Amino acid sequence: MRKFLMLLALVVLASCSSSGGDEGNDDKNNNANCVETLPDCDTSVCVGNYVRSCSEDGQHYEYDLCFNQTCKDGVCAAAACLEPGKTECKTEMEYDLCLPNMTMLTTKECPEGTKCASGACVETTCKSGDVSCGWQSILTCGEDGSWTKADCAAGEYCDETAQVCVPVDPFCAANPLGAYCADLDNSMQCDNVGKVLQVKCGSKEVCVGGFCQATACSVTYQNTAGPDAVGDTGGGLVDVVDNEIEELVTIDIGDPPEAPPLEKTPKAIITLNGGEFEMWEVKFTSAKQANYVYKDQDLQLSMAKGQLLMEVHFMGIEEGVVGSFSSEEPGSVNVLILFNDGTTDQEVVQWKWSSISFNATLDQFEGPGGWVKGTFSATLEQAQETGGGPPVDVLNGFFEVPRKE
Repeated sequence: MRKFLMLLALVVLASCSSSGGDEGNDDKNNNANCVETLPDCDTSVCVGNYVRSCSEDGQHYEYDLCFNQTCKDGVCAAAACLEPGKTECKTEMEYDLCLPNMTMLTTKECPEGTKCASGACVETTCKSGDVSCGWQSILTCGEDGSWTKADCAAGEYCDETAQVCVPVDPFCAANPLGAYCADLDNSMQCDNVGKVLQVKCGSKEVCVGGFCQATACSVTYQNTAGPDAVGDTGGGLVDVVDNEIEELVTIDIGDPPEAPPLEKTPKAIITLNGGEFEMWEVKFTSAKQANYVYKDQDLQLSMAKGQLLMEVHFMGIEEGVVGSFSSEEPGSVNVLILFNDGTTDQEVVQWKWSSISFNATLDQFEGPGGWVKGTFSATLEQAQETGGGPPVDVLNGFFEVPRKE
């Protein structure tokens, strides 16, 4: 049996002593209501129009908004329509709807006894003075029983309850489809018209990064919330701080339990320089994985962060081969690096930039279920379909990702 020193400490959280509004912190930091690891950390998923992935420490989720694009299969992809929630009359009985996540432009029929006006289904016959909301507009019934439209001012929407035009919430105006934490128990999320909706977290959840997630046992949470919080999402993740040691006691607690092995976290990082980028470091947060296409002898690495997409292809490489490869010394292995920043319509050209020179190293190339690790740098040329432009250098590229196939 070994003896260990246990520090009996009084934990004083700065926010608790000053805000006076953290009564829920005890519940959020209660081990009975927590999980050791967050679920679904092995791959990126879509939450609304966000790509959700896990932080490197696995203690909270990270969200990348695909605005002007849509989230599909855990990555940002080309959107089917660009105004989430917009309705527009197609015929007198039908209207087109852009789904809030912009994955589809779909046609809906108005119910019997109604017709489409300004993107809304309204009564076919109305009484003088009746009002109704259209898409960003007010509909008013005249004395002749017909509807007339008055558009809301810029930065306003029609409130369905009050039947008047009201200003878009300032946070939503600056962050379309954005979200923040009002406190540890409540997520505030912008809907498609710019109204903030309150979502209450469950009893075993905490608001972090604007969304409710399971409470992690190894994290101490505090309120750093609100739309003006550091970052733009609010929600508190803090280490235990300001410890005041009251007493040092020697306690016989026996042999410590064997700690479980730490799970490796996928990593992919680059630095972009040139053109519109100036030494811009990108830490990819989703789609970090490798696949090997046997018939093409193509090791494919993918990585994404919101609308930023990158692929690295080691073409002509045999299973398990490692080594260094350079365009200056051509060999049987060619490396192709592709990049898109989300400003290009992928239906016109999938990749805005592609490599014209490269240096790459594979340090690890394991089988399915294993890991692929290496470094790379390149000079990228912009596609002529996008108007051309100055080259962009990829510097300090690093990847350590799981191999799926």
